[in-house]
Amino acid sequence: MNQCIVDLLNEPEKLSHFTLGLPEAFEVVEKQLPSNSAQGLLREQVIIGYFRFMFGGDEVILPSKTNERNFDVTLCGEDLAIKTVTGNSRTAIKVHWTSDNQRVEEEIATYYPKSDFLWITIHWNKTADSIFYIPLSVQIETHNTLGDSGYLARLTGTNNRGIPLSKEAFSMLKEHPDTLRRKVTWVRQGVDFDPHEEWETYWKRRHSD
Repeated sequence: MNQCIVDLLNEPEKLSHFTLGLPEAFEVVEKQLPSNSAQGLLREQVIIGYFRFMFGGDEVILPSKTNERNFDVTLCGEDLAIKTVTGNSRTAIKVHWTSDNQRVEEEIATYYPKSDFLWITIHWNKTADSIFYIPLSVQIETHNTLGDSGYLARLTGTNNRGIPLSKEAFSMLKEHPDTLRRKVTWVRQGVDFDPHEEWETYWKRRHSD
């Protein structure tokens, strides 16, 4: 287990700071990119920014090859993949990407978990289990139980390069006794965010410098 994540989720002061800040930060992301699939990338940056604040920049290392990776950050010496989805989203959680559709079957047959997962599910206007830390050991155990064909799912359609977890695997991972889960109260604060104003401030600051 990643001791930094364990400490974050088990120490009340750290956990409170994190869970109270997430809704407002993710609301800002919505304002920045309304109805845009790239929200996931910005939410990932929010979380990595928190890690840098909490644990220091030396403990947070980004992968050098962003297009060839199965994790998003190395935190306290251990690789971590970050996934965020909305609670009412029907989008499956994708854990691996292929170079083309024809390689999906090959990738499913050879896939094996390689890093811890931190999953955050957004449930606006609810208090719900939302933060899930799934250690690598839990993923390996679940993968070995279900096998290659049971752990990952096959999507239909023309663009199937993203390979998601199967529903059974997702359920088993969340319910495993070694998975850490924490609740978040998701209340929108009515954040007043204007991207044009933000960039105006940026240019004013550069001019004054």
